[in-house]
Amino acid sequence: IGKEAFAKMNFKKAVLPEKLQYIGDDAFFECKQLTVVNLPEALEEMKFRCFSGTGIRQVKIPLQCKVIPYCCFQECKQLQEVVLNNDLEIIGEDAFGESSLGSIIIPDSVKKIGIGAFDYHDFRNGNAKDIHIAVLGKETEFESMPFRVLNKAIIYCLAGSKVQNQARLGNVPVKPLSEFKNV
Repeated sequence: IGKEAFAKMNFKKAVLPEKLQYIGDDAFFECKQLTVVNLPEALEEMKFRCFSGTGIRQVKIPLQCKVIPYCCFQECKQLQEVVLNNDLEIIGEDAFGESSLGSIIIPDSVKKIGIGAFDYHDFRNGNAKDIHIAVLGKETEFESMPFRVLNKAIIYCLAGSKVQNQARLGNVPVKPLSEFKNV
């Protein structure tokens, strides 16, 4: 799917071909009525803001995708559930910034989480809430700890992990990974 292919169109569901491997920059940008999209398992690459500003409620990242790019799901105000694959390596800057995501599990394959990946600054619309982030890897690092205006990011991680040290230095609440089950 090419750059801006469906940007700002009005449809509710996108049925993508099973063999689709690429979604270009801004492909579904600001398709505000788009609430359902199933990413095919063959998908290898998503580009800048490809789903930014949509009404997507849930997403499962296919196994072939190694990177969630810059602003990919930014401003997805209805986003409630994200399932990341176990081979994912990078979550880009602002990937889920300004989304309504309340919790996420980061697999141990992820080494880098970009600046603002889970930040939320727009407190005017009332969608902001705490975010609970379970980080399964000891080597995973945030470029910048998550920040939420009027709310907080809570990190669940392994003792002695890089994220635990970052969270403590950044005054971000940190809890043992075992407590994430109760969220």
